[in-house]
Amino acid sequence: MIKNWQTFNEQHEDDGYARLTQADIEDIEELASEGMDADSITTEMNHKDYITTSAVQTVINNYQLHNESNNTDISFAISKITDSFSKEKVAEMLKAEKLEWFDSEEEYNNKNNGEAEDVIIDFIISDFEGTHEKVSNKSELEEAIKKEYSI
Repeated sequence: MIKNWQTFNEQHEDDGYARLTQADIEDIEELASEGMDADSITTEMNHKDYITTSAVQTVINNYQLHNESNNTDISFAISKITDSFSKEKVAEMLKAEKLEWFDSEEEYNNKNNGEAEDVIIDFIISDFEGTHEKVSNKSELEEAIKKEYSI
């Protein structure tokens, strides 16, 4: 999603992009995420006469660039995290954290709400962000860590 659509529009005043509203941009991004191309989206939004194919294409390009950047962020983060935290180390950390919540792992496994897992994932992310830049989509990174470490 384009974070500052007013600045985006100001940069493209002469191209007709200045008339796009935040709602227009969000609609275009949603349709693009469904796989529609610029011509199809322009046709779909033909009730708004100021929507041009070139304006739609620019929004799509920015949307795709942003999504590719997010995917790269997550891949990079997981790569660096696995360099710092082996599966064995994370398993040990998780076992120790479970014992902070209950007297035994078995008791934790029967009564937990995922507290220990959340603590470990938050620790891993904080460690990564302490030595690298912040991740743009924390929830995606959390899911990637869960998958990587089978948490």
